[in-house]
Amino acid sequence: YASMHQTPMFRTLPRFVPHAMHNCGWYGLWLILYTQIIFFIISILLYSRNHHCSHLQQVLAIYFHFQGLTENGSDTLHALGVTRSTSYVSKTITRISEATMREVESMVNSYQSLSSYDNMLVPLRVFSQRLDHKSSPGAGTAATVYIKKDAPPLNRQLNEELQKMCAEGMKNPITVERIFELANEGYPAIEAKMVDYILDVLLQSPDFDRGTYPYRNDRQLKPSPAGRELPCGPEHVTLQYMLGSMNTPQATYEQNDTVLAEIIRQQGFDTPEKLKELSLTRILYVVGDQLISDRVHGLQMQLCDEDNSLDRLDL
Repeated sequence: YASMHQTPMFRTLPRFVPHAMHNCGWYGLWLILYTQIIFFIISILLYSRNHHCSHLQQVLAIYFHFQGLTENGSDTLHALGVTRSTSYVSKTITRISEATMREVESMVNSYQSLSSYDNMLVPLRVFSQRLDHKSSPGAGTAATVYIKKDAPPLNRQLNEELQKMCAEGMKNPITVERIFELANEGYPAIEAKMVDYILDVLLQSPDFDRGTYPYRNDRQLKPSPAGRELPCGPEHVTLQYMLGSMNTPQATYEQNDTVLAEIIRQQGFDTPEKLKELSLTRILYVVGDQLISDRVHGLQMQLCDEDNSLDRLDL
């Protein structure tokens, strides 16, 4: 009953309630409620006579599934004619996932992309004691691919240029003096942003009334001009796709190696020809937290003597 009030059909009620109360009072409100109830009853009767009349049941079945409805609860609602069966939900989600993965492969081959992954916990609920039922939460990895359609295409020789830069960096490593020079060069911009941040915290404080402040129009209180503004608008939207969940956590070097190989495979690089193209002409970008960065850098150091960029994890 509580979940039913979270469905899209019931969530539309609040926007009609003020209008009905303003025009028709309680009569208008009850008219809307009864109309929704009658519509729901008619859809159940139609579904009981013909399974092709199940558009509402399909939507509710998918919605309840992603709200955490158990299989027993789904079977009960299906018997009442409220939702479709559990097998329908499983087949529909499988078809949606397969279509989405084909779209991901097409997007990755056509536009610039980057991947990220992190640990996830899968809660397992047990309703009956069985030897094969697990009650402890499972650990795994969730990965996401971000597509930027308006990003300029990278040079096909970027992989080769990266190898040359890495070889040059190994022969001429950065020195402590150069690190201090870079820090001094970038400090003015960092200082300006720090000043803007501190002023913004003070000006946004609830105890500060900017309207009565005599120097509110001083140029020192104006924010500094933006350095590199990101474009906005519908044509600059970043697309986000979730990859298939993996049962492997990303705590050790070996597990991170397995996760990276699976991410590469799910993006469509699953044949020797595609892997060869990836090793010669492309570079994959991977984003993660400090643990992932540490593990990936450790893997790259261990695999630095491999023959090709894919085995060396040139990410």
